[in-house]
Formats: sequence, C-alpha cells, structure tokens
Amino acid sequence: MKNSVFSAVGIALAAAFIIPALPCRADSDWVVLPFATESGRMLLHAIRDNSKPVMTDLRFEKSGSFKSLRIGNNKSKFSHAGLNTAGVAIVMTGGDSHCDGTPKKSKSHYDGGKFVNNILAKSASAEKAVAYIREQADKKLIAASLIILVVDPGRAFAVECSPKNFASAEITSGLCVYANAWRLPNMDASSKRSFNDRGWAAQREWAVREMLQRARSSNKISVAESIATSRAGALELNTKDFEAARKNKTLYNSPASKYSADGVLFEIDREFPGVLSCAYVAFGPARYTIYLPVALGAAEAIPKELNPAPLKSAALALQKAAKPDTPIDIRYATFEKRIFADFNKTREEARTMLRDKKVDEAKTLLQEALLRYVTEAAAEFGKAAKE
Repeated sequence: MKNSVFSAVGIALAAAFIIPALPCRADSDWVVLPFATESGRMLLHAIRDNSKPVMTDLRFEKSGSFKSLRIGNNKSKFSHAGLNTAGVAIVMTGGDSHCDGTPKKSKSHYDGGKFVNNILAKSASAEKAVAYIREQADKKLIAASLIILVVDPGRAFAVECSPKNFASAEITSGLCVYANAWRLPNMDASSKRSFNDRGWAAQREWAVREMLQRARSSNKISVAESIATSRAGALELNTKDFEAARKNKTLYNSPASKYSADGVLFEIDREFPGVLSCAYVAFGPARYTIYLPVALGAAEAIPKELNPAPLKSAALALQKAAKPDTPIDIRYATFEKRIFADFNKTREEARTMLRDKKVDEAKTLLQEALLRYVTEAAAEFGKAAKE
C-alpha cells in the first residue's frame, strides 16, 4: 500500500507538551524526506515521554553485520532508537491498544528494545529492515503493539504490527507523523482504540503541523526548526485557530513545563552515511535542555563525560522550577546555534578527509569535537544550576 494516508500530514509534537496525561505513553515520531529539508538529508525525529535518565544512555555496538549507535537503557540493553553504519535509522514506539491477545513470551519474541537492536545489526537499507520485521511478524514473534519508523539516506517506511497483524507503507509525501496511533487500514482488526483516543493523537499532530507548515511555507525544514517543534508549548502555538480550539475545549494545552520527554533527531548523510550521519540527542526534557550532535564516526568513542544522568537531572530541575508558560531560555537556543554551526563546519572538514581516504583522521576530528561539546554543555548547565 502506497503512502496516500500520509499526504501532507505534518510533523508531530510530543504529546507531553500539548495535552494532559494520556491513556497511553505519549511518544511522537516524525519523518521529513530529503526534498523537504534544508540540508537535503533525511530527518527522523522522535520524542519519548520519560522521566528516567537511563532512557538516554548511549552505546556503540560493534556486533552484527553493521555497527550501530543505540539509544535506550544500557543496563538492560533496551533500545528505542538507533543508527547503524549503513545509514539506517530507526525509532520504535507503542501503537494502538490491541485485541490480539499476548503470546506466551520467550527469548524469541519481540516486545521492545531487543527488536531495535536486531534490526540495526542486520539491516543494510530501510527496505531490508522492513523485510526483516515482516519475517518476524510472519513467524508470529511480535509480542506487542508497535509502530516502527525506519529510514536510510533516500527512503523511509512506516511499519505497524501486533501479535496477529502487520502493515507497512513507504513514506513519499515529504512529511509523516505518528503519535502512538496506527494509521494503516489493515490494522483495524487488531485495534481497540476508541474515537476519543484517536482524537488525542490528532490533536498532537495538528499542533505540530501548524508549526512546521509555517516553516515550510517560506523555506525547507531545518534541523533547528525540527528541534524547535519538539519544544513547542503554549507560547509557540499561539495562533487564532489554536486559541479558538482552547476556548472551545476541543484542544487541550497544558504547558510544556508539566511534562518530561527525551528527544533524538537523526540526520542521515548521503555521501558517508556510516561516519557523518548524526544523532542530535536531548538529555532531558527537550524544552529545558540542549540537543548535542553525536556523529556516527564520533560514537565509536563516546566520551565518559557523556553520562546522561547529570545533564538530565539538571534539565529536570530547571523544568520543575519553571512557571507555567515560561519561555524557552534564549541562552540554550544561542548555545545550540553556535554548537550546530561548529558541528556543520567540522563535519565538512571530516568530509574532505574522507574523500582523501583519511578515515581515522576524520573520526578523530569528530570525536574531539564531541568531547568539546559535552564539556561546554556541562558548563552551561552548571551556570543555570547556580542561578
């Protein structure tokens, strides 16, 4: 089935920043295809509602056919997102409540992070990743309701699956969003989602579409604009339509400061996907923290200083202290702008080295830059903690 259901649907905002507590976990994932991005590179952005620091652990895994940067919980080896050296990036979240029943679990069944790990280790392309997921579904090894978005430098796919059903579609419309709700018609037989529940997802999608359509109306979508969307709260969504919806209570608008969500944005490089593709990672609530660029080449030597707990704890403290409708701290936006400008320059220097076959030198350059960013970010949060 082609992606007609995805036409111009926009980008999803984390539900944590728009609505009250949901009956399901409030995750949101979105894709922007290369022809709609400022850099001409594939973007895959995810927001995971989570208050525990361990969900932004980073690890570089060398086993399998492809090495990969994995994001999740290092202690349990759980991963909810990742990027491999073939330039395949994946994010996974929950879908509809289902009526399929739960199979008796075994080491072979997939209900979460192990699935992400295996897909990253085995997949040479997004298409092959989808084929692998389908194989597991055909073997009845899916033990949960899942939504999986998977991309490579040029193609993107959405996968929906449950213990009894499977559906996939290639994303071709430029923008695609998921907010914990299945979209493909052949999953209806497994879904128990009510009309009201679907409304929650639609509200979150609408809110972000409002922001991203503004950006795309005059230009193509940038990394910075995707990140800004992940942080949006009442102040950033203050339009006439939005205000009317609030007054009529058809759209809920709880301030972003009430919730916690981790973010990661993957940007896939076409020329050197295994080295220059990047994960921009937010350690803590996206509205109160800094996204740090972690190039895949730098991830081979993740600095010990990049322990997510201190960064996330500081962000959670800032969130707790913030008043409702507190504007985003301009210092963080300024810091990010400078860091991203430096990273883009460093990435192009590394690209020149790679073209000259100086792979080790390029990776070293990226690793040194990452360590510098981590050090500077820690100092920035240190200033905020003393105020």
